[in-house]
Amino acid sequence: GAWFSANYDTWIGEPEETQAWNYLGKVRKFLADYDTLKKKQAPSEEALAQALDYMYLAEGSDWFWWYGADQDSGNDSYFDEGYRALLAKVYESLGEPVPAFVKVPIIPEKVAETSQPFSGLFTPVIDGRSGTDEWAKAGVYPFAGGAQARSEDVAAGVSFGVDANNLYVKVDAK
Repeated sequence: GAWFSANYDTWIGEPEETQAWNYLGKVRKFLADYDTLKKKQAPSEEALAQALDYMYLAEGSDWFWWYGADQDSGNDSYFDEGYRALLAKVYESLGEPVPAFVKVPIIPEKVAETSQPFSGLFTPVIDGRSGTDEWAKAGVYPFAGGAQARSEDVAAGVSFGVDANNLYVKVDAK
């Protein structure tokens, strides 16, 4: 258990935690087969020792602390990337290709939120111009700015709305 509870809730039971344990099990099985069954050409002792070190680092229970909804670092995807990087290093140490599953994030990307929520049906005039209040009820998704903005970006965001028969999408230029 943990210092704050007498069970294993922090490390097991939620879908993200289960997926992380499954990833670990697959990599551990690969390494065990590699080491004991010699299915592959034997690596150097140094390469095998390095792969085992990465495996041991990935087996540390604190990686699983950040999966699931019961704990939050504010940037759990950082820990997900670090955990999966250790799993990838097991394969890389042995000169093996990293399987696709290791590259798949366990923590899904956060859903983008609108800067302005959709607030009701409307029918814009499609004439190449946007009137002052024409899109006032539209939902608005701004594109990333700041450090993520690229000089080649030509759009600033997307607005959307509907009426009884149509979906309308407006791309806002920079």
